[in-house]
Amino acid sequence: VTFTASVGNVTGSYNYTLTNGIVDSPTGTTTGTGTSTTFSQVMTANDAGFLNYTLTINSQGQTASETYLLSVAELPTISLMTPDGTELTCNQPTLVVMARGGDQYEFSGPGIVRQEVVEDREQWTGIAEVNQAGVYSVTVGTGEIGCYSVSSFTITEDTSLPLVSITPSSATLTCANPSVTLTATGTGSYLWSTGATSQTISAAASGTYSVTLTGSNGCTATASITLEQNTDLPSVSISATNLTLTCANPSATLTANGVGSYLWNTGATSQTITAAASGTYSVTLTADNGCSATASVGVSADQNAPQLSISPSSTTLSCASPTASLTAVGTGTVLWSTGSTDRIISITSAGTYSVTLTAPGGCTA
Repeated sequence: VTFTASVGNVTGSYNYTLTNGIVDSPTGTTTGTGTSTTFSQVMTANDAGFLNYTLTINSQGQTASETYLLSVAELPTISLMTPDGTELTCNQPTLVVMARGGDQYEFSGPGIVRQEVVEDREQWTGIAEVNQAGVYSVTVGTGEIGCYSVSSFTITEDTSLPLVSITPSSATLTCANPSVTLTATGTGSYLWSTGATSQTISAAASGTYSVTLTGSNGCTATASITLEQNTDLPSVSISATNLTLTCANPSATLTANGVGSYLWNTGATSQTITAAASGTYSVTLTADNGCSATASVGVSADQNAPQLSISPSSTTLSCASPTASLTAVGTGTVLWSTGSTDRIISITSAGTYSVTLTAPGGCTA
């Protein structure tokens, strides 16, 4: 406030005192020396209401005073409201700030999307929508008296992405492990590509699995894993030294061919077994991936004694017939008690003659 006054009937310099303040309660005084008959002084009103300003001139022992009653209007009192808080997030990318206390509003700051003034029940409200963090201010005025107040506020921001990962980071489905448990690591809510919302899922098929983690601020991050599959059956076969048991070869050696672990239907777990009886022999081969395949082989037996006879079954040597022929009847090789290996022998002396027949399978009679 600039106060001016005309000072008369003074010669030379004079002393002045200018006091401002609420009536009966001065709050400030300015003193000084002047020489001009036109007095001018700028004072600051320290309060609202009716203020008494008194100018006292003292010159050559003479004193004169003049009082002026000044009415000072109150500055607008600003009230700020943020219905959705003061922090920008992924859930809340914009915020609304409301100010009251006047009928004129002007917002300023780094990220004002829009601002407007609305009337509600004879009360004017300034509204601003912001989308950036920073310091903002609002100037609120009253049109009737032209007073303005300024208030500032701070908008913060939390758009940090959550940290998410999947355990294990890689896996292969096998016959031994036909499914795998996938666990999402991170703080927030989960949504798997399967639609599951639990932290852990069980995956039983190959392919890519992903999980989206939503943090408390609404920001999201995604992790994924690709599951491989190895359910190939192993290749297995059986090789045998012989598949028919005979008297000459009363057993057979069976060998499993293939990479893995073996289990024969005999209970043996070695790669090779000995078969001493006819029947079906099978082996199950289990590979490293847990998958198994079975091969089998049939072993037969030919261990029956051959049919053997001597023709004639008996004979008599005489002077008329001093020799006789004996014939071994049967399939195989023969060995007479005489040492002959011919099928037919001629005898010239009485006695017992025997023959041994060896069949192709080695059995004798």
